Amino acid sequence: MALSLLLLLQAQAASRGEPASADIVVLGETLKAIRFSGGVDKHGRVRCKVKRSSGDPGLDRLPCRAVYECAERSLKTQVEVQGCMDERLGAYVKMLGAGDPL
Repeated sequence: MALSLLLLLQAQAASRGEPASADIVVLGETLKAIRFSGGVDKHGRVRCKVKRSSGDPGLDRLPCRAVYECAERSLKTQVEVQGCMDERLGAYVKMLGAGDPL
Protein backbone atom coordinates (compact mmCIF):
# COMPACT_ATOMS: atom_id res chain seq x y z
CA MET A 1 0.00 0.00 0.00
CA ALA A 2 2.79 2.42 0.84
CA LEU A 3 4.43 1.73 -2.51
CA SER A 4 1.23 2.65 -4.34
CA LEU A 5 1.07 5.80 -2.23
CA LEU A 6 4.64 6.71 -3.15
CA LEU A 7 3.98 6.14 -6.84
CA LEU A 8 0.77 8.18 -6.64
CA LEU A 9 2.57 11.12 -5.03
CA GLN A 10 5.38 11.01 -7.58
CA ALA A 11 2.89 10.85 -10.47
CA GLN A 12 0.95 13.82 -9.07
CA ALA A 13 4.15 15.86 -8.74
CA ALA A 14 5.23 14.91 -12.27
CA SER A 15 1.81 15.80 -13.72
CA ARG A 16 2.16 19.28 -12.24
CA GLY A 17 5.69 19.60 -13.60
CA GLU A 18 7.19 19.48 -10.12
CA PRO A 19 10.14 17.32 -9.17
CA ALA A 20 9.35 14.62 -6.60
CA SER A 21 10.33 15.95 -3.20
CA ALA A 22 13.11 14.01 -1.48
CA ASP A 23 11.17 14.37 1.78
CA ILE A 24 8.12 12.69 0.27
CA VAL A 25 10.25 9.87 -1.10
CA VAL A 26 11.87 9.31 2.30
CA LEU A 27 8.46 9.34 4.02
CA GLY A 28 7.11 6.90 1.47
CA GLU A 29 10.05 4.57 2.01
CA THR A 30 9.60 4.77 5.78
CA LEU A 31 5.87 4.04 5.49
CA LYS A 32 6.67 0.95 3.39
CA ALA A 33 8.42 -0.52 6.43
CA ILE A 34 5.23 -0.41 8.53
CA ARG A 35 3.10 -3.54 8.62
CA PHE A 36 -0.33 -3.38 10.17
CA SER A 37 -3.68 -5.09 10.25
CA GLY A 38 -6.96 -3.32 10.59
CA GLY A 39 -10.65 -3.47 9.92
CA VAL A 40 -14.06 -3.68 11.49
CA ASP A 41 -14.83 -6.76 13.56
CA LYS A 42 -18.16 -8.61 13.66
CA HIS A 43 -19.32 -6.36 16.50
CA GLY A 44 -18.71 -3.22 14.47
CA ARG A 45 -15.60 -2.19 16.39
CA VAL A 46 -12.70 -0.76 14.44
CA ARG A 47 -9.45 -2.55 15.15
CA CYS A 48 -5.93 -1.72 14.09
CA LYS A 49 -2.56 -3.00 15.20
CA VAL A 50 0.95 -2.19 14.01
CA LYS A 51 2.76 -5.48 13.46
CA ARG A 52 6.10 -4.05 12.30
CA SER A 53 7.25 -0.58 13.27
CA SER A 54 9.10 1.92 11.13
CA GLY A 55 10.99 3.00 14.22
CA ASP A 56 9.08 6.29 14.33
CA PRO A 57 6.03 6.15 16.64
CA GLY A 58 4.47 9.17 14.95
CA LEU A 59 4.60 7.55 11.52
CA ASP A 60 3.50 4.20 12.93
CA ARG A 61 0.22 5.81 14.01
CA LEU A 62 -0.67 6.99 10.50
CA PRO A 63 -1.96 3.72 9.00
CA CYS A 64 -4.23 3.10 11.98
CA ARG A 65 -5.43 6.69 11.88
CA ALA A 66 -6.35 6.11 8.24
CA VAL A 67 -8.14 2.85 9.15
CA TYR A 68 -10.29 4.69 11.71
CA GLU A 69 -11.06 7.55 9.33
CA CYS A 70 -11.96 5.20 6.48
CA ALA A 71 -14.12 3.06 8.79
CA GLU A 72 -16.24 6.14 9.52
CA ARG A 73 -17.15 6.28 5.81
CA SER A 74 -18.88 2.85 5.90
CA LEU A 75 -17.16 1.74 2.71
CA LYS A 76 -18.46 -1.50 1.22
CA THR A 77 -15.80 -2.87 -1.12
CA GLN A 78 -12.10 -3.59 -0.84
CA VAL A 79 -11.49 -1.19 -3.75
CA GLU A 80 -13.27 1.61 -1.86
CA VAL A 81 -11.29 0.88 1.31
CA GLN A 82 -7.98 0.77 -0.60
CA GLY A 83 -8.82 4.06 -2.31
CA CYS A 84 -9.65 5.67 1.02
CA MET A 85 -6.44 4.39 2.62
CA ASP A 86 -4.32 5.63 -0.30
CA GLU A 87 -6.05 9.02 -0.18
CA ARG A 88 -5.65 9.42 3.59
CA LEU A 89 -2.02 8.27 3.69
CA GLY A 90 -1.23 10.52 0.72
CA ALA A 91 -2.75 13.48 2.53
CA TYR A 92 -0.68 12.72 5.65
CA VAL A 93 2.55 12.48 3.67
CA LYS A 94 1.83 15.77 1.89
CA MET A 95 1.12 17.47 5.21
CA LEU A 96 4.30 16.13 6.77
CA GLY A 97 6.33 16.99 3.68
CA ALA A 98 5.02 20.56 3.91
CA GLY A 99 5.95 20.72 7.59
CA ASP A 100 2.31 20.81 8.73
CA PRO A 101 1.44 19.07 11.99
CA LEU A 102 -1.00 16.18 11.82
